[in-house]
Amino acid sequence: MIARMLVARIAAVSVVLTSCTSSDTETAPLPPVLPACSDPLALPLSDGSCVRPGIPPDGCAPGFVHDGEYGCEPILPEATCPPGLMAVPGESTCRAVMACGQGRWGDISVDASTKYVDGAYTGGQNDGSEAHPWTTISEAVAAAPAGALIAIAEGTYMESVVVDYTPVRLHGVCPEKVSIVGQGAVGSCPAAPLCIGFGAHGTEVRGVALSGVGVGVTMSGVEQVLVEQVYVHDTSGMGVAVEDALGPTSLTLRGSLVEQANDVGVLVLGSEALIDASVVRATQPRTADQKNGWGIDIQVACSASSSGQMCETERRANAIVRDSLIEQNRDVGLRIAGSSGQVEGSVVRETLLRESDQTGGWGIGVGMACAGTATGPTCDPRATADATITGSLVERSRGAALMVMGSTSVVDAFVARDTLPSGPTQPFGRGINVQDCDAEQGCAVSVRGLATITRSLVDRSHEAGVLVLGADTTMETSVVRVSKPRVSDQLYGAGVVVINSPAPADMTLSQNLIQDSAHAGVGNFGALVTLSATHIRCAAFALTGDPFNDQDFIFDDRGNNHCGCPTADGACKAEGAGLNPPEALDPSQ
Repeated sequence: MIARMLVARIAAVSVVLTSCTSSDTETAPLPPVLPACSDPLALPLSDGSCVRPGIPPDGCAPGFVHDGEYGCEPILPEATCPPGLMAVPGESTCRAVMACGQGRWGDISVDASTKYVDGAYTGGQNDGSEAHPWTTISEAVAAAPAGALIAIAEGTYMESVVVDYTPVRLHGVCPEKVSIVGQGAVGSCPAAPLCIGFGAHGTEVRGVALSGVGVGVTMSGVEQVLVEQVYVHDTSGMGVAVEDALGPTSLTLRGSLVEQANDVGVLVLGSEALIDASVVRATQPRTADQKNGWGIDIQVACSASSSGQMCETERRANAIVRDSLIEQNRDVGLRIAGSSGQVEGSVVRETLLRESDQTGGWGIGVGMACAGTATGPTCDPRATADATITGSLVERSRGAALMVMGSTSVVDAFVARDTLPSGPTQPFGRGINVQDCDAEQGCAVSVRGLATITRSLVDRSHEAGVLVLGADTTMETSVVRVSKPRVSDQLYGAGVVVINSPAPADMTLSQNLIQDSAHAGVGNFGALVTLSATHIRCAAFALTGDPFNDQDFIFDDRGNNHCGCPTADGACKAEGAGLNPPEALDPSQ
């Protein structure tokens, strides 16, 4: 195949590139000399203007600082905090979850109506007064009127506490000194150190540590629960479980640390939640099958049936993750399945591989509600997800920093960095992956993926910085740089790859910088790629294109595109790749 120049748009009619033959010898005129920009990081355009891609210097979220180039860096300690300590974006040193204060009741705002608990008290005549406190939290809860403040003194309380029907405010001195160790199920509540049940709307929990048998804190059929400055750790079940089996349920989790939980750090199932200024760390895989180990899971309620995965779409979850750190979890750091999620000013980093088969390791997964079966994944095509991800960072994940499947994502001021391969043969390592859900992926009816990416940076990926399969994606004013070859076979290393598989794919690129690609700046396999004001610097091939699935590749030139090395000041040309396209990611992995 003979190389062919990218032809400019003329008289409002787009001239397109399709597959070439030996008779294709057209050459476009070289672009005009570009103007100089006062900002060395801006892209000069042929009309004399300049545009700066990536996150602007004043565009970082609170808790982040601009890196002086195209992205933002979180303010965090250099090393992971030791067990029991935490830091969220904006904090440079590790700290305790909560200060303990002075005296028997620390900084608890006690008053004349407060009910007291002190496990060390041995004087008898227990009535919940300061002079004669209860010795167990359960006794205090049972005797307290609605809305009562229960002050908990230093101690280890070996009990499973149930709050239902009557809301209370459980305030401990601090998690370092007040520990509730779950002993098993109580009544209709599952095993949990703390179970907040039906009707206890407005319950507050503050200043305690939760560990032991079962889920750290579980709740259902209860709204406006506040869990603040709590340390959930080393539980035999999930860290926090918020689910709607008993009716509408909502939680605010603020200023808390969840670590070394089992299966899922924080589960939001068919419910509403705000996870604010918290840390979810080092979730362990399920003991039974060594799967999961997810940090945060936001999902619709589903169940298996003879026809596959069936979801109750009216029971979608809706959650916001804000100013938080999700790190060293397994399989996926943050998962949004068939539900709605917002990720704001947060960091997801160092997601580890799934323990059972050494696959997965995604930073953020946005997709259909799917379940793995013996014959492959099964997904409910009605249960799509939607996510808005702003001012956040995913780094040192495996497989993909951001995976979008058969769902919708709006991504702005986002950084995906240092994505590593996944699996025993070391494939993948993509920054952003957008794909449809088809029969092979578990959907009986094909559902397209959709992503809009603006003012973002995808840095140091493997195989592809941004990969689109059978989906629709727009990327504007963004930077994709240092795209490395796939580790397994040293192929690819493209900035952007768009693939007609299994359905037509469409990508629009406008005002972007694609730099330092080991293979193509943009690779096109039978898809439609529309380019305008995009600079491709220092790629082995500026553009590659091959027919695929009986479709020609099309590059639609809307003008102001420039290619070259070390500066992009020349015309862009398309050449044949001569490769099979990369594969879709498996949602069951």
